[in-house]
Parts: sequence; structure tokens; C-alpha cells
Amino acid sequence: MATSHYNFPTINGTDTIDGVNAINGLANSVDAALFGVAGSIPEDYTLPIAGTTSLGGVRGSGDISVNASTGDMALNDGTVTAGKLTAGAVTTDKVLNGAVTSEKLASGVATLVNNGNNAWVQWSGGTRAIGTAMSSGCTACAWGNVVTVVCSGVSVPGNQKTQIGTLGAQYAPPVTATGLVASSSSGSNRTGFLQVDTSGNVFINMITGQSQTEGATGVLTFLAG
Repeated sequence: MATSHYNFPTINGTDTIDGVNAINGLANSVDAALFGVAGSIPEDYTLPIAGTTSLGGVRGSGDISVNASTGDMALNDGTVTAGKLTAGAVTTDKVLNGAVTSEKLASGVATLVNNGNNAWVQWSGGTRAIGTAMSSGCTACAWGNVVTVVCSGVSVPGNQKTQIGTLGAQYAPPVTATGLVASSSSGSNRTGFLQVDTSGNVFINMITGQSQTEGATGVLTFLAG
């Protein structure tokens, strides 16, 4: 009898033992079977290079690290640069939601994005009232960094500089801002200055006033620093 696949010789329980012939027969059968298999294996094998439609091997060339224990691959720092992206390579449908977070941006890029967002928040809102302890007839409002102080008949002494309110420090100008006011309370036009200093203090100074009370009217617009 013989084995089913490679036809190696076997013996029956009733056969007369002939050790020499049994061993030689098994050795010859094994030799023939291995020779037949060896003829179908090429001596040299070159792994083909993988393509977009064909299987094969790839090499990271320093761009990819492979974990020797798990086989997992990871991109090395600085791998994806502008020179390695073709035009149109990164499109909206190729970037998953949450894939690009602020933590993954270079610090300079994150700063630019934050500045743009802060500017949008600042300028997208409506005009808002600002200022504290403002005298009657005086209002202040801001739209983004644009601050406007409006005085309409504000009662002030005509012969001295008078503080009529205070703006928050974020609304103060980088240098003292000065505009004009006028008053006709005494029956003739008198001029003066409307001023906001770098601390946000608001003043009126009627330079051609008299000791009596004046009703100052004027507008001052400036950029907050």
C-alpha cells in the first residue's frame, strides 16, 4: 500500500519485515516527491513594486515608520509638505469632520486663524453702548474697534476742563483723541474740545467759554487701541 497524496510506501501488519527495503523505498519516495515540488519553486524571487491597480511591496523611504511589534504604520513628522501635495489633492470630501483641529495646526497658523475668528466676532456684532458715569446728554457706543462719543447739550462749566465720563480700557485710543464741541447757551457760539485720553477718560474743555454753564454739543469718532 502507499499514502494517498505523495505515494509514500506503507506496510501491512501481516507483511514480513524487511527493514532495508522498507527504508530505501520510503527514502526514494520522499526524494522523488521533494524533487517534484522543488522544480516548481524559482530559485530567486523579486517582490514586485505595488501600483495603483497591482499588488506588491512598498517602501516608506523615511516618510513612514512601522511598528516592529504590531506592524502599524505612522507618518513621520514633516512628511506631508506642500511639495508632496499635487494640486487638488486635498478636497473637502477627503477631510473628515474633526480631522483638522487647532491642536494639529502649527502655532503660527493657529494664531492667524484665532485672529481672524476674533476679528469676525468683534465686527459681526451690532453697535453696543459703552462707558460709565457719563454726564446727561453724553453717550458712547462701539462697533468693533470704532468708538463714537456723542454730546448733545452736555452741561459743563465754561471756564475749565471737565470730565464727563469714562470708557472701558479696551475702548481707549492708543493716543489721546480730540474733537470739537460748540455751545450757544449764552446766546453766542462758543467752541471747545471733546477729548478721550489713553485711559478712556472723557473730557470737555470750553476754551472760549465763560464762567457760566455751557451746553456742549459735538461728536468724536476714533479707533480703540
